[in-house]
Formats: sequence, structure tokens, C-alpha cells
Amino acid sequence: MPTVLQMITAAELAQERRNGALLLDTRPAEQFADIHIRGSIQISLMGNFASWAAIIIDPAQKLILISEDANGTREAHNRLARVGLTNILGYSLADENEWRTKGLELASISVERCEHIRQIGTFWPYLAAAIACYRRHQTATSGIVADQILGRLRDDDLDQCGVDKLHLMRRRTFNAKADR
Repeated sequence: MPTVLQMITAAELAQERRNGALLLDTRPAEQFADIHIRGSIQISLMGNFASWAAIIIDPAQKLILISEDANGTREAHNRLARVGLTNILGYSLADENEWRTKGLELASISVERCEHIRQIGTFWPYLAAAIACYRRHQTATSGIVADQILGRLRDDDLDQCGVDKLHLMRRRTFNAKADR
């Protein structure tokens, strides 16, 4: 059974991040897209949370959980422990005001639905091309362009468009780490 996690302040969170801790945001994708700490990664507790985390995160990586509430933190902590991710320093509740007060760099992501993009007739061919490039992985440049377009879509839209979510998640994680 995992030990009880301690809540950490926004100031402690910022310091641990500077020391190399990875911020794992467990909130739903829409909430993460609205506002998150730049450089954090998001894996929602809904669905295959622990499986995705085990695939993406190195077991030696120090983690700080970002959660909606204490119950979500306990759930994430227990599920991560089951897949060997136990190097968790603590947790912080998602609090935009506190983050801003402590000077954490925040970001948001514009999210578009496939149906909405299809309605924008001139954009649809570019999306189709990005998906085709993404599927073929022809060049680094086509992958970057595809990521820029596909990164604006929700997971259920990626399913609808036939995109390999595991590969895209790995690319997003790599890009998030490079974003730090």
C-alpha cells in the first residue's frame, strides 16, 4: 500500500520542477487544455491511466501529481503504485489563482472537434494531409506539422480520424519535455 502523499504548495511545486520533477496532471483533458502549468503532462484518471503512465514515464522519474481533489490524488497514487511508479514527491490541487500568484508559467491548448474542423472547408484538406503524413511518418517536418494540427484534437476525435493515440501520446510527451 502506498504511503500517504503530502500536499505541496505552489512554491514547493515550482522548486521541485526546477529540480527535475515531472508534473503529472490527472485532470480531464478539457480542464488541462483550459489551463495547466507549462511543461506538465496530462493523463486523465478516466480510462487506462496507469497503463499510459507506465508506458510513458520512467520509474525513476520524480513525480508531482496535479489533481482536482484529494480523492483523485489518492486514486492516482494507488494506480501508479500498482505499475511501479512510486517516486511521487507529493501533490498539488489545480488552482489557477495560486499558480499565478506564485509565478508559475501557465499555458492553455486550443481544442477543436473533428466535426467543427470539417465544417471549415478550406482547413479539412490540410487536416487530411496531416493525418496522412502522421500515419506514414515520412519526415521529421511532416511529423511536426501533423503534431501541430492533431495536437488540437481531443482523444475521441483522434479515434474518429484513425490516429494512433499511443504514438501521438509519446510524441506529445517528448514535446512537453522539450517545452520545459
